[in-house]
Amino acid sequence: MDLQRQATFRKQAWLDYTGVTALLLIAVAVPVLSFLEAARPIGEPLGVWFQRSGAITTVFSMFAAALIKVLVARLHVPGTWGDDDGCAVLDQFKARLDVANKTSFVLIVVGTIVWGYGDVIINNLLAM
Repeated sequence: MDLQRQATFRKQAWLDYTGVTALLLIAVAVPVLSFLEAARPIGEPLGVWFQRSGAITTVFSMFAAALIKVLVARLHVPGTWGDDDGCAVLDQFKARLDVANKTSFVLIVVGTIVWGYGDVIINNLLAM
């Protein structure tokens, strides 16, 4: 085990994981920000603007899921014995990556539902 090599793998993994986290935060923030009057164009109904935010949520969540795959592929190439240093770092990140992967899946589903039915959901909630 080469500690210098592990440190290099760990640094890259943290950079990738920070990117994943940023993408997921954007995916969550956009639908919330769609409710702000200042973020909505004049004359745009709230329901339609919320519906559009679902597309952004879906896309950013898919980018996060893809970046997770890139991170894992950098640390361990499937079909090979693997690099001991990369696998050691992957083991350290496994729990975080599992949570991020599940979060991205949920956000993809929620974003798709909002994208398709966001205006209906908001209009029905406002009619109550």
